[in-house]
Amino acid sequence: MKKFLLLMAVVAFIFLPVTGRAGEGASEADAMPRPPAYKSRGELTAEIKRLEAISGRSWQEDFTLGVAYMHVGMTGPALVLLEKTVKERPSFEKGYESLGMARFKGGDMQGAVRAWERALKKNSKAVYLKKMIAAARERLVTAGKAEALLRQVNTGKKKGWEGHLELARLYLTLRDPGKSLVHVNKAIGIKGEDAALLEVQGRAYAGGADYRQAAGAFRKAYALAPENSPDRQRLSRMLADMENFVRRAEGGKKAPAE
Repeated sequence: MKKFLLLMAVVAFIFLPVTGRAGEGASEADAMPRPPAYKSRGELTAEIKRLEAISGRSWQEDFTLGVAYMHVGMTGPALVLLEKTVKERPSFEKGYESLGMARFKGGDMQGAVRAWERALKKNSKAVYLKKMIAAARERLVTAGKAEALLRQVNTGKKKGWEGHLELARLYLTLRDPGKSLVHVNKAIGIKGEDAALLEVQGRAYAGGADYRQAAGAFRKAYALAPENSPDRQRLSRMLADMENFVRRAEGGKKAPAE
């Protein structure tokens, strides 16, 4: 809950001003959407259902729904509504900010940069926009490195487990845990298990929300790490986090009777 509230507070300030019940009168036809007041994931889900049920939504309501879709991981529908928003209201700076974030989440870094640069023209003092543009450009550089390395690995120019480990780490940076897991598993298949490889494997599982598998990988990595090393201390914290996620996910379940 604390993490959700913190996320919503940041979103409210930076990206996602959301309408209340826009379009209730002609005087509100051009009103800017207001910041959200969601206090839980349940409230966000309820707002999505409410907005989806509205026939002939206003542009503000379309924007609000697009933002909500983005936060529950429905990037495709979010992009449709946010693209519609900026076409209908090209002067709406926050529309471009949210569109940029949806594109970023969808892996379209170039599209994200274009949207955020458009927003920056309307708010040249927005430091957070400059930081987001820099992050997207850095992600493009990382993607280029991963693509080049993958070609080397596939053509045999880069052999051994090291290439797969480097790819696994690059894909983690690119928020692609599936590809990361493929390559770290290949590295483990070549080299065998060690603390460094198992840590990357655990991170890949965690990125895919498979917390039980992540905990298993971190547990084995912890056992293999040198005593009293910074690596062992870090792995201990990561293992504790994953075990906590597993307990929370299974909080309502009871162990079967013997």
